[in-house]
Amino acid sequence: MLTRAPLSTPGRDGSPITTQPAQVTSHCWVGRHRANPWGVIAVPHILQPSSESDRFKLTLNSDGRAHPVENTLAVTTLVCGVVALVAALVMSSHVIASWVGTFGFGTGFYSQYVSATTAQRSLNIIGLVASFVGLALGIARGGYLP
Repeated sequence: MLTRAPLSTPGRDGSPITTQPAQVTSHCWVGRHRANPWGVIAVPHILQPSSESDRFKLTLNSDGRAHPVENTLAVTTLVCGVVALVAALVMSSHVIASWVGTFGFGTGFYSQYVSATTAQRSLNIIGLVASFVGLALGIARGGYLP
């Protein structure tokens, strides 16, 4: 076992705080040492899920709290984007593409503003881009009026 003299640093009240130096165990490094300057420790339990039910969860509530309004807005943005994009690919449905793209674009901006999790923001960006492309193609092919 490697040992060094304890390190002391002043605390908030001025009294010294003594810390123990890095130690080497039989299978991994604990703390910092010349051979391991960043203090990297292997954590195999992080790499593997703890149970079969934790293997894959598709959720928009990655923070553990329910966000029904934000989830609804994110899914609405995505659906409007897909509908606008598909409608824009059909030449005769430029009106649908223009209006749904406009609605999806506005909903997506508000949804991005109030979103709480990264998964919601990801759906918002995908829906916003699809809504914009559908809106632009719809306007290019005739616009809002039949």
